[in-house]
Amino acid sequence: MKRYLNNFLAAAVLLTAVSCNKYLDVKPETSVGMDEAYQTPEGFKQHLNGVYLQLAAKPAYGGTINMVAAELLGQRYQQADNSGSIYNYVDVASYNYGSTISKGMFGFIWSGLYTQIANLNTILQNIDAKRNIFDETTFKKVKGEALALRTFCYFDLLRFYGPVYLVDSTAPSIPYYTRTSADPGPYLPAKQIMDSLLRDGVQAYQLLDSSYVQDYGRMTHSGAAALLARMYLYRGDKQNAFSKAMEVMSAKDIRYTFTKYTNVAQDPALMGDVMFSLQNTKLVDAFNAWFSPAIQTVPKMLYPSPNVLSATYEGKTDDPRMSTAVWNVPAGSTITFKCFYKFQVVQRVPILRASECFLIAAETAADPADGWKYLNVVRGARNTTMNTVGLLSDAIAKEYRKEFWGEGQLFFYYKRNFTAAIPSGNVDGQTVPMTTKTYQVPVPDAETNVH
Repeated sequence: MKRYLNNFLAAAVLLTAVSCNKYLDVKPETSVGMDEAYQTPEGFKQHLNGVYLQLAAKPAYGGTINMVAAELLGQRYQQADNSGSIYNYVDVASYNYGSTISKGMFGFIWSGLYTQIANLNTILQNIDAKRNIFDETTFKKVKGEALALRTFCYFDLLRFYGPVYLVDSTAPSIPYYTRTSADPGPYLPAKQIMDSLLRDGVQAYQLLDSSYVQDYGRMTHSGAAALLARMYLYRGDKQNAFSKAMEVMSAKDIRYTFTKYTNVAQDPALMGDVMFSLQNTKLVDAFNAWFSPAIQTVPKMLYPSPNVLSATYEGKTDDPRMSTAVWNVPAGSTITFKCFYKFQVVQRVPILRASECFLIAAETAADPADGWKYLNVVRGARNTTMNTVGLLSDAIAKEYRKEFWGEGQLFFYYKRNFTAAIPSGNVDGQTVPMTTKTYQVPVPDAETNVH
């Protein structure tokens, strides 16, 4: 299978880079010192740490994937106005997947995630043979984390490039590899991919024992449970989604707390309920590249329409997600709209939240009264009015729009439900019609040309 860009097997100390102008050919024997690296647990851990670093980097979850690409598809940012200005990412937000910028962005995401999958596969295909060099806990943690991260990467590839699962789960989606290989693999039906991912996710969950220290900068038992809840719901398996969501929710007193409104200045990314995050000490680079008022040329910035932002949070300003530490009009600037400061001063990117598990439980509860109860936990934590008025599904959708700004989950919520028309990012009150084609990002040309 052709895959371009560099092969970072993670820690900078050990890997061979493949030229950006060549297609990726990932084989264990091509890496300098590979045999030596896998003689000790530290070698395995260094490679795994490197994968975490690459996933946290600006081209991946430290910027492009979740803050930019998925949010543009979810209509988060204004990309048109009445002045005739040409916005940088209008083609992405308009689902013009044939444009140069769209092809570049989504080709980069594809190759980047498959690169890390290849790196994780190299770890996984070596670790069982070297089990004798590990103590039991370290073996389970390294293998469990690698397996969970691979599952996570594959699932996001499926969510971007796969079909609308609710409509056609048997349609071809993406290739699935468990070993590094230069040979092209078949594009498997989405249902078959989900079978494999749920199998892998359950194994990772079992390996990452709940008794281990829960470091939310790494994949843990709770993180794997939250990922399984997300995947089960995507598949439409409400019973298992509810079960895994409840497991995360029940750990509240010992594993997480929601960030209070009074603490948002110190924690604008609201990390209190995060089950898994990725650390990037240069996260400010993403802020400077896309969200900073210093960009000055407005069409080059990513920001929401003021009316859309206000309507999303229903005019409330005491919601911690609407704090001035997250959204604010910049001082000493000609800019008059609120800029997005969520990632300016933090060094961790939220990936899996307990709040998402409460929303999953609200959606999958057998009794709607319980659904409202779980939804109101999130509302209460975010200083939003708790009630049981209207349709539960509409109330859940509102919280998805509020909860995950800059985290890339809203578009996938719409796609999972095959929402026929989604709120416009340009004009409050208008909607954008969606189809199976606009919901499915095309596979990069470099991939289809060899199949």
